[in-house]
This record gives sequence, structure tokens and C-alpha cells, in this order.
Amino acid sequence: LNQPSVDNEGLPDQTDRAVSRFPILLAVALSILTLCLLSIPQKIIIGADPLALKGYLVPIIFGLISGLVIGSLFVRAKQEYYRRILQEKQATKELVASEERFRLLAENARDVIFIWSLKTHRYEYLSPSAYRLTGHLPEEFYVNPGLYRSIIHAEDRTQIDNLGQRLRLGEFPPFLEYRLRHRDGHTVWINQRHTVSLDSDGEPSALEGICTDVTAFR
Repeated sequence: LNQPSVDNEGLPDQTDRAVSRFPILLAVALSILTLCLLSIPQKIIIGADPLALKGYLVPIIFGLISGLVIGSLFVRAKQEYYRRILQEKQATKELVASEERFRLLAENARDVIFIWSLKTHRYEYLSPSAYRLTGHLPEEFYVNPGLYRSIIHAEDRTQIDNLGQRLRLGEFPPFLEYRLRHRDGHTVWINQRHTVSLDSDGEPSALEGICTDVTAFR
């Protein structure tokens, strides 16, 4: 279907307003013609002159009314269809802009932004700053989901391992602090703030959070 051209306010222009009247006129014409044709056999049966224009007054009136109603409903449905298209386009445009802002923020932030799936036990997203914090590229964590746990200090792994169990018990901590081993060998203290997102059934589906290097404060 061809969409109408729109002006600066997102409304159909004058040409489209004129074109939108055509369905109403067509519906009126078809309704009048149909009712007039259907009245001819009745006139013949009762012996009336089928050529007398006066006898078509009632079909013309009812045809005019029904045509206006049907045509108006059609035009209204068409306008609603175009309105929804415009709304969907605007929503898509805003979503793309929002995603672009998030991408720029995540890619330029010093903190690590992550989304960890509680169902697949894999990273759904890991910002590029993970390399500065760990010495490992984000792609390495995507390929090997267990890599992050392996670089956490052995004495601190328990609180990470117990995170899932505490979540199921409703004892989910709002933040954690632990040590991890950078690829070059030095220790990095991490402050991790996170929240849990739920799926459509209300079940925990992902852990979303931010990891900050707090080594300078230890």
C-alpha cells in the first residue's frame, strides 16, 4: 500500500485530503446504484413504471445515507492505519536513537557494563572497558563464559558462586566487592552493583550491572 505524503506535523497534505474523499463518493455511488437496481424487480412485480425517476427517490436517499456511512468508516479506518504507521516509525526512530546513546555511553565508560543471562549462563552484553579492567577482550568472555570466574581471587569466588542461590532465596545483595587477577598479573579490586531483570512470567532472567575498579581506595 502506498502511504500518503505528510506535512511537517505528520498529517496528510491537501492532495491526500482530497483523495481521501474518493472512497466516500464511490461508496455513495455504489450504494445508490445497488439499491436502485434491486428496486427494479419490485417495481415490475407491482406493475410500476421502472423508468419513472420519481420511484427511485427512496433508494437514492437510502443509498446516499448508507454510502456516506460506509465511506466514512473506510476513510476513518484508513486514517487510523496511517496514524499507526507514523507512530511505529516514530517509536522505531526513538528506539534507535536511545540504543545509539546507550552504545556510546557504554563504549566510552571506564566502568564495565554487563548483562549476564541467568538462563543460558552467558554474557548477553559486556562493554569494551572490560579489556582495561581485566586485560581480556569482551569477545573472550563471550566465547568462554567461565573466564571471568577463573580470574576472580580464589578467596572471593564463594560469594560469586553463592549469588544464584541467594537470588533464589530472596537474599540478593545489591553489591559485591571482590578481587580479580588482571591478565598482566596485578590484582584489581572490583565493586559490582547490579540488579535483576524479570521475564514475562516474573522469573529472574538476567543480571544487569556495573563493575568499577576501586583498587585506589583499598
